[in-house]
This record gives sequence, structure tokens and C-alpha cells, in this order.
Amino acid sequence: MIGAFTAITILIFISINGKVSRRLQYCLLVIPIIALPVVSIFIKVDSSKGRLLIYKVSTEIAKDHYFHGVGIHNFPNYYCHYQEVYFERGDFTQSELLLADSVNFVYNDYFQLFIELGLIGIAICLCFLWLVWKTVDTVKSHLHNNLMTITVFNIITIAVAALFTHVFDVNYFQLAFGCSLLIFWGFVLGLQKLRHTIIVVGFVVGVTTFHSYDRILLHREYSNMKEAKTLFKQEFYGEADSICKLLYPAFNGNEQFLDLYSQALFYNYKVGQSKRILKRLIAIRDSYVLQRRLALCYLDERNIREAENALKRSINMVPNRFLSRYDLFNLYFDNKQYALAQTVALAIIKLPVKVPSPIIRKIKQETSQKLLTLNKLSLR
Repeated sequence: MIGAFTAITILIFISINGKVSRRLQYCLLVIPIIALPVVSIFIKVDSSKGRLLIYKVSTEIAKDHYFHGVGIHNFPNYYCHYQEVYFERGDFTQSELLLADSVNFVYNDYFQLFIELGLIGIAICLCFLWLVWKTVDTVKSHLHNNLMTITVFNIITIAVAALFTHVFDVNYFQLAFGCSLLIFWGFVLGLQKLRHTIIVVGFVVGVTTFHSYDRILLHREYSNMKEAKTLFKQEFYGEADSICKLLYPAFNGNEQFLDLYSQALFYNYKVGQSKRILKRLIAIRDSYVLQRRLALCYLDERNIREAENALKRSINMVPNRFLSRYDLFNLYFDNKQYALAQTVALAIIKLPVKVPSPIIRKIKQETSQKLLTLNKLSLR
């Protein structure tokens, strides 16, 4: 919405240029563009506070990796570890605790490009913004052409939206932005209609192929993975495990497949193999859910120390979740580490609820009952 509103405002500003006073022109341009994001912040308070937490943690990543960046598509992995450290320090507000979550995007494509590519990312952003500015500056003499106006509207909308959310990872927006640029500059440069059409169609085919070539090449394997998912959901864990074993050479770097395979192995009582696949998945894309599952593998092997460490990592990655805390409480309780169990139990009882559910009520109730038992034991 902010992107579209900004695009309309800029196009109106360009169309009335010279027809009203310059002061009024700039008021019409600046005031709406500033006012809309400010109003949005007050309307979506929780969402805005959540973004501020993301920006705060992401800034720490940028400070440590400003030169080379963390690598393309590696932001989510770094973010969950930096958020883990942030909450482990204990210097956070209750609002931040409630709003913390697993994050895949900075919700600012330019900032994320800088984090992932470092100084090269900044250079790419500057070139990109220069191209957008040049496009907007050039449209002044083409406002009579409706197609040109629409393409510039698309370009401004997407470029501005990228400041507040993630758009350039979505295929549709990549195509819309690229096609709009090619159509606009094709007209400006006076390309022949046939050549112009071939370039635009070639771009669409190229982007579509880039995003789907693996599904085309591995069509049969994807079909088998879909069958394995269905079998797993129907609790045929052995059959799902057997299919996944055959698919592993083709999908050993695929996050969805590794997630499915690790669970099929775990429920098929192959905990050691499940842990190995899970560690491979964590190396690609870590999360509090995967750390909790890793802890369950360690618990099954009676590796209490590693289970404890994995649960602590899970809790600090997203501290408003109850299951990891409850697992840690039970670990301490079952191993007669009563002082630590009391500490975790009190944290569970005092933890504010983000989204009420029967599971959370059950966890709080059972924790309270066990805490009474712990208090009796401490009095002996």
C-alpha cells in the first residue's frame, strides 16, 4: 500500500510540475510519503515493534559482516543465532519477548542485500536506485503514454515496497519489475517492436526457468517425495523412510526433504540416523524447532548435556515458546536437578502467553502441579 501510494504521489507531482508553485509541489510530494508510514506504525503497533526487533538484531549482523556479507540466502541462519545471543544476554523488553519469532527476511530488501553481500550489496543497491531514479526522471516526457505510466507505477511501487517488506524473492514481483523496466526502456530507446517483444518474453522465460528448472529436471523425484510426505502423514513411517533413503542423493541439500527424512527416521526408531540428517539440515537452515527436535534425539540417547544445550538454544532463539521450556523443565525434573527445575518452572508460569491454546494451559497446569512437588521436596 505504501509503495502504490508513493507511486501515485510521485506521478501526480511530475504531472503538475510547473503548473503550481514549487512549494506546493514539494508539500504534495513529501507530506503524504512521510505521513503514510507514520500512520501505519501507529495502526500496526505490534507489527512495527516486531520489525524494530528484527532491524536491531540485523544491525548487529551487518556490523560484524559489513565487508563480505554473510552470503546469499544465509541471512535466516545468522539471524536465529544472533537473536539467540540477544535474548541470552537478558537485556530485552517483554514486548520483544512476545514478538520474537523465526525470521527469514529483514523486511527491507536493500538492507538484506547489504547483510548478505556486504559492500558489493551496497554497490548493487546504489546502481538499482540510480536506475529507478533515472526511469522516474525520464517518464516526464512520456506521461501521455498510458503504458509507460503503468510501467513506471509498477517500478516505483515495487522499489518503495522493498523498503518495508520482502518483494524481490517473490517470482511475481521479479517478473513484474523486470518486465516493466524492459518495456519502459525499450520504448525510450526506440527498439523495434519484434526485438522488444523477444527481449521481454526471453526475460519471462529465463526467470521462470531459473526458478523451476530443478522441478523440471527432477520431476519424478519430486513426485516420489510428495508420496513420501503422504505416507508420513498417514503414519507409514517405514515406507516413508524407505522412499527418502532412495531420494537422498538427489535431495541432500533440500530443506523440505531433509526435514521430512529426519522425522521419518525418528518415528521409525532410527534416532542416530535422524540426528545425522537433522544436523545437516541445521547447518543449512537452523531454527528453534529443529533445535528442540535435536534435543529429543539426544534425550533418546540419554545424552543429557547435549539435550540441555540444544533446548537452551531453542529457548533463546524464540523465547516465547512453551514446549522447549517444558522439555527443559522435565529434563531437570527427571534427572533430579530440582533447583534448576524450579527455576525453569517459575519461568514457565510467569511467561506471558502470546496466543492462548489448550496445550499452553496444560503445560502451565502440569508445571504448577510439579512445582508443588518440588516445593515439598525442598522442605524436607
